[in-house]
Amino acid sequence: MKRSNPAPSMPPRGAAALAVVMVLFFIMSLVAAYASRNLIFEQRTSANNYRSTQAFEAAEAGLEWALAMLNGGRMDDVCAPSIDPARNAFRERYLEVPAADGQILTRTWDDAGTPAPLRPSCVLGNAGWTCSCPAAGDPALVAPGGVNATPVFVLQFETVVGQPGVVRVFSQGCSGWGTPCIEGAGNRADANAEVNALVGLAPAVTQVPVAAFTVRGTLVALNAIFSNRFAEGVAINAGGNSVDAPNVYRPAGTPSDAGVVVRDDRSLSPLTSAGGLTQGEMMFLAAFGAPPAAYRLQPAVVRVDCSADCAARLQAAADGHPGRVLWVEGDLVLPADTAMTLGTPAAPVVLVASANISIGAGSNIVLNGLVYVRGASLDATGSNTQFNGVFIAEGEAAGADEGRFTIIGAPRIAFDPTVTDVLQQVQARQVPDFGSFARLPGSWRDFRQ
Repeated sequence: MKRSNPAPSMPPRGAAALAVVMVLFFIMSLVAAYASRNLIFEQRTSANNYRSTQAFEAAEAGLEWALAMLNGGRMDDVCAPSIDPARNAFRERYLEVPAADGQILTRTWDDAGTPAPLRPSCVLGNAGWTCSCPAAGDPALVAPGGVNATPVFVLQFETVVGQPGVVRVFSQGCSGWGTPCIEGAGNRADANAEVNALVGLAPAVTQVPVAAFTVRGTLVALNAIFSNRFAEGVAINAGGNSVDAPNVYRPAGTPSDAGVVVRDDRSLSPLTSAGGLTQGEMMFLAAFGAPPAAYRLQPAVVRVDCSADCAARLQAAADGHPGRVLWVEGDLVLPADTAMTLGTPAAPVVLVASANISIGAGSNIVLNGLVYVRGASLDATGSNTQFNGVFIAEGEAAGADEGRFTIIGAPRIAFDPTVTDVLQQVQARQVPDFGSFARLPGSWRDFRQ
């Protein structure tokens, strides 16, 4: 019987293919690892750029916030608006102008015998920005939740020697809660940035009258009482020839109204129009250094809507914004039996009425400061009204009676040298009041010199 031989064994198949697959897999792993490395690098770069941008934007936000606060009113220790007379405004808390040259100095606090800069600051949390405006000491900020992603900015002011009316504002921003923005923090913020800029104080008044009452054209005031008992001043200065105002008090021994009532002042009427401005607007430009449309938009001008509840709104604006210009939109109408005192001779108000003024019967009104009326009339019938300082009137806008101003009733308008002394300091930028702070072109830098 013939036996069959077994088939010869075949060599293992797929070994070469497996080796090739392993080599390819290894190469793909290297490519994936390299790509992952680049991705991680890009992610880290992107995260660093994000934190850097966040810190820079926080610093820029601090600079803009500083400008807004410098032009604001009273505030409390957490930088919130206040009408408490014991509180002061941001600019008064951090800046002072003690010298006649208008140099702005920065206030400091006593840190164990060493003058230290005051540094208002803010931190962003889930509920928005929380701020601290210390009058002495370091800022009192509390870290909100999620401190690693909490932008912070800190401000500091610096005197600019040789440039009156100018101060440098430094704003340091951090991407999170930590040093250098938060002194004494246990960690350092991932990123920080600093921006700084020069800000200048624009004068709110460019011409201070020497008369109790100045009118662009003629004046009709049969019962109003005018007085300037100072030898070098006048009671009424009119651009027109007709002044119908019999109740004018003058320095003792002055005959008639010679030197007390000035008529036909050519500097008042007719004015030379320029740039499309009316004669009334040219008069405003001479007094305030800007046309009315531009002046009312200045950041330190407080616009008061008198369409309703005028007395309360005007009083609140004056209480909350001392040393700021009050601009009344429309007619200034105070109802009967209003009792109001605005300003003092040493701390006067500057009030611009964009139209007429009407004061209700039985009212007791005292206003210490500069009043500029763009309308054609003041009606104070049956009221006890006193204006101490200077009063300026544009009068009728156009027509045959252009520049004419009519006073009804018997308000008293008296020149006050204490008020004009303050206004002259404002004009010379020797006090940080009334004017607006603005960033000076070309002064911005994103580093400290």
